[in-house]
Amino acid sequence: MESNPFFSIIIPAYNVERYISNCLDSILKQHFPDYELIVVNDESTDTTADILLNYQKEHSQIKIIHQKNSGPGAARNAGLRAAQGKYIWFIDSDDTVADYSLMTLHEELSTTESPLDGLIFSYQIPEYTDQPGYIIPLQQNIGIEESVSAGIYTGQEVLHFSLTMTIYPIVWNKIFPREFLINNNLFLGTATYAEDLLYTTQCIALCDKIKIIKKDLYSYHVRSGSLTNSANISHIASIFIVLDEIKTNLISLNLFNAFKQPYNTLYWRQTKRVYDLYVEKESAEKLDFYLQELKKSRLSLEIQKDMLSDFLLKDTYWIILLNKLMTNDWVKSQKKEATVLDSFNVPTHVLTYIICDFMYSKTAEEIYAHFNERLSQIENRITQGEALSEQKEVRMQNVEKSIAIITSIFEDAQEKEADEN
Repeated sequence: MESNPFFSIIIPAYNVERYISNCLDSILKQHFPDYELIVVNDESTDTTADILLNYQKEHSQIKIIHQKNSGPGAARNAGLRAAQGKYIWFIDSDDTVADYSLMTLHEELSTTESPLDGLIFSYQIPEYTDQPGYIIPLQQNIGIEESVSAGIYTGQEVLHFSLTMTIYPIVWNKIFPREFLINNNLFLGTATYAEDLLYTTQCIALCDKIKIIKKDLYSYHVRSGSLTNSANISHIASIFIVLDEIKTNLISLNLFNAFKQPYNTLYWRQTKRVYDLYVEKESAEKLDFYLQELKKSRLSLEIQKDMLSDFLLKDTYWIILLNKLMTNDWVKSQKKEATVLDSFNVPTHVLTYIICDFMYSKTAEEIYAHFNERLSQIENRITQGEALSEQKEVRMQNVEKSIAIITSIFEDAQEKEADEN
């Protein structure tokens, strides 16, 4: 193997003794030999380090880096700094690559007339058991929506795809030249959640030409206990940090005005995804923390007519929301009344949506009229809503209380926005 291989494959590894062998075997059986395999052991406490050492004894292309536990972003950075290959491929230690993936990537990268700044490909999710007795079948052609054709695109075209998630903002279905990453100082951040989202948008924003191929060269294995399937408060905080940094990066590149609408879409989808996955069924502490992060984020001012007029203002959405409220385990445990807008008592995700809707409605009078009308409509539609009709006066007092709170929040946000401008 040459001293400067064609590919540097970088794998962060932390307590993956059950999965790392499958990952390494899928790479080592490739029919394309011109690569180095860098595994960064992030201070694993299981037998991961021993497994890696045994593999290294048998395979000279494996390099092992040991670091103090710092997270996958720092592990990938350590691998990138040590890499010698022409192209970088980040792979997760619990996933696998398809047969002939390296050969396919080599052909795609080598047959383009002028150099590429990036290559993006699709992936598959193998069959897995979601819960006892319920099997999710194999899913193919993931990561690139049908509306996106294979071909060569400008970086800004792909940036639009990424922000609107017609191409998923993940790191392991993308190949970038090592010199491109190093010369542009493109290293991952320290966020515990959504570091892929930030990193891929930063990289794509600086690309001139990117090739997209619709070939499943990677298998993403769903398992419990991974960072994407569990979360604590620091993970919830990360999404707000990441979204703020994405906006800052777009502004620094003079791209924000051109990408404001797709960015707003990304912001709403990502914060709602975090809520749906990690917050809604969790503790009151997480609910409160999520709301506080949303309230203090200057980004939330951007979520206005573009999304909310088509989503939040639909009667069906509010019916679903109130059904969730009245069957919410935390509400039951706190023995709270089923009033909708008591900002200090009901789960704070309700106020989160109210704040967003208030930003759309613009004035306290409008929000008051809007919710008064909505509540009257919903009273007639929800069979569990007897408590609402019995407490009309109390509910309207809660509306007034919430309006005062939201008005204060909104005025503070307007002042902050004015100061920034």
